[in-house]
Amino acid sequence: MQDEAKQKLDILLAEYKQLRQECYDTIKRQDVFLTATITFGGTVFVISYYFLSARADIFPLFMGLLGPSTILFIGTCWLNAVFQQKRYDMYLREIEVCVTNLLPGIPFQWEKYLGAEHAFEHKKAKRSKNVSFSSQFRLGAEICLGMYLTVPLFMYTAAYFDTLTVSFSEYLRLLRDKAFHVAILIMFLLVYCAFLATVILYIGKISFMQAYISGFPAAPAAKVKKRKKR
Repeated sequence: MQDEAKQKLDILLAEYKQLRQECYDTIKRQDVFLTATITFGGTVFVISYYFLSARADIFPLFMGLLGPSTILFIGTCWLNAVFQQKRYDMYLREIEVCVTNLLPGIPFQWEKYLGAEHAFEHKKAKRSKNVSFSSQFRLGAEICLGMYLTVPLFMYTAAYFDTLTVSFSEYLRLLRDKAFHVAILIMFLLVYCAFLATVILYIGKISFMQAYISGFPAAPAAKVKKRKKR
């Protein structure tokens, strides 16, 4: 029985080590996507304003559609990498519970530790107080998601910035007079709405996955009393 438990423990630890590495790779991919977004966004602004600003037929297309759409595509890839990371986190947490069941008393719970509340006595010069905090920093992901939501809108607005500085009515007249700009607006709205739908889908799944990781193993479900047939 001891040999069987040791064999199971070795398998779990080997799998845990491999998945931790794959999880780390997804985090690195997120950084790559963010770097690509910043680089691409800066390149679009430079090319648009230094080389295409005089081309009224190309500038709105490049700045108002191709640039924002590409950033939204990269944002979808980044969001998918976050989703993949959470899947690894879920499975790693299950492995941690299996290991602690085989070796009771061993502090093997990194995934739970990340999102747990920690408390300690913070001592100052003349007084001390109890402090509680979470070691998980979620604001970074929220800032990145906010960037992917706002930067494409800013780029589209920048494509018609000169018109918008005159008046909003002039901008509406431009859309009515030129079918080309109407087509750009419609395509941009379709791409942006598709991205918003993807964000809503991913955010819902990721929030449930995070709750699963924080609460695993879950409390046993309450027994439902069956009604007696009369």
